[in-house]
Amino acid sequence: MDWDALKRSWAQLIEFELGILQLESDPLIVQIVAGSEMVVLVGYEVHIGESTGAMNFCIPLMVLNPVLNQISEQAHYTRTISPEVMARTRNTMIHLIQRAIVPVDAVLGYSSLTLGDILELHEGDIVQLDTAPADPIAVYIGGHKRFHAQAGHRGEQSSVQLAAFADE
Repeated sequence: MDWDALKRSWAQLIEFELGILQLESDPLIVQIVAGSEMVVLVGYEVHIGESTGAMNFCIPLMVLNPVLNQISEQAHYTRTISPEVMARTRNTMIHLIQRAIVPVDAVLGYSSLTLGDILELHEGDIVQLDTAPADPIAVYIGGHKRFHAQAGHRGEQSSVQLAAFADE
């Protein structure tokens, strides 16, 4: 966790020190305020290498009360952006987003094998999938199922033809 970035984001409102006093994975064990007290819960999805997990910050409202007035006052003085700057920013963002590379995966099907079976696999072996050859192929974009497709080829390369949007 980048504690300095979190401190900087609050620096205009309040100065405080951050640190980890204790880690607890069971929220039922932790009781920082009475059960009837209002809290602000901020959830984060944390990615470390290939692993993904959840992290929550639970901030009692009584801790934020001293700075709530300052937040309200600052909202009155926020700078407005001219339409020209907003349009230029929007076009720049659209240009950057359109150039982003997103993984596209066409999944023929799935199979489960024991580790022993996997160790005995050789070139030319056949692994049976849970789908029939005529079944549509699931197409995932950025890890999310978006389309159904049919297998094919274009020239000498394998390809898929998108047939329908996925229901998800």
